[in-house]
Amino acid sequence: MKKTEDRNRKSEGRFFCFLSSVLCPLLSVLFLLSSCAKPMVVAKPKALKMQSRTFLHEPNDVYQALQWAMKTNGYTVDVDDKQSGYVTSRWVPTKSDSHYMSVFGRKDYGANGAYYRLEINIAPEGGETRVEITSNIQAVVTDMHSSGREEKMILDKISDYFREAGTQVTNVGLQNEGL
Repeated sequence: MKKTEDRNRKSEGRFFCFLSSVLCPLLSVLFLLSSCAKPMVVAKPKALKMQSRTFLHEPNDVYQALQWAMKTNGYTVDVDDKQSGYVTSRWVPTKSDSHYMSVFGRKDYGANGAYYRLEINIAPEGGETRVEITSNIQAVVTDMHSSGREEKMILDKISDYFREAGTQVTNVGLQNEGL
């Protein structure tokens, strides 16, 4: 009888050893993987402050300048509707100086895991063409703001596109050589 009890104890020991060494880690991994598979929060796009500029050129010329400016600044165009004058970039991660959070009344440009895209409208306006650029952002963090840097960079590149070759820099600003 003593031998039978010893055998039962040994088999029970092996069973518990199997549970602790194989089955418990396996169940733990399965539990962890199943609990992390679903997103808890989904960011929704939010339009931020718009910037605009008016150019003394035809809408088609401004459209070509916009295409050049987007490509020069590394943006890939996602939506391109020349007829309506509507262009958007693809979603890209925020840059170190493109967006910030307002924390205790100060601008915090830290890493925030947000993504943004530029939304551009080109519209004729009485012989001129108006370009409006808005930064749309998707962030889990609330109270995100655009620094305006990326929008201004696109508007400045459009201006550069139209700058004449004979332009000189003087103490009073830019001047054309022919004047």
